[in-house]
Amino acid sequence: MKPLDFLPFALAALAVPHTAMADDEASNRPHVAAGQYGQCFAHSVPAEYYGVDGRTDLYAVGEENKLLHSYDWFAQRIFIACNVSDGKGVIAPAVVQLGPWPRGHAPEDDTLSIAFHYDGERVAEYSTLDIAEGNPKNASCSVSHYTVIAIVDGFSNLYSDAAPNFSLTTVDGRRLTFNILTGAIVKVDDTAAEESRGACP
Repeated sequence: MKPLDFLPFALAALAVPHTAMADDEASNRPHVAAGQYGQCFAHSVPAEYYGVDGRTDLYAVGEENKLLHSYDWFAQRIFIACNVSDGKGVIAPAVVQLGPWPRGHAPEDDTLSIAFHYDGERVAEYSTLDIAEGNPKNASCSVSHYTVIAIVDGFSNLYSDAAPNFSLTTVDGRRLTFNILTGAIVKVDDTAAEESRGACP
């Protein structure tokens, strides 16, 4: 066979979707997440290749970085507001921890979706089933994974008289706003559902 005779077969092979490979999540690896304006940062180190076991240390930036808090979890996505006032004289960091890309085909009550921490304490957490509003159909599925969060909108009202918030949009079209001091859902707005969401069994 001449070299060019092999070309059609090679192109045909490339055209076949490698679904299983594309559906594998990246393994955990240590990483750093910085707060707005770089005043603090989190160093998160996993204990295993997958999952949430590990350690996250939060530091204030200075000539010598100061350890503020340590957490007994690992997260690939961490959002930090370094100086958040509780309105009662306490100014402390707020940390939002997102869970991993969930395996399976339906939201579950024991799979972490999002957790809120203020001044070193976990104030609230929500499972993927919580974020799906208790409805397993409120998810987008791939071959072996699913997701309930479409967009992370992030922090708001950090430096105003209003309560500091964190917002996200679900795949079924709800924009959830959380109070980052308590982790409570304070507002739900209807938006457009994710158009490309994968059907779940």
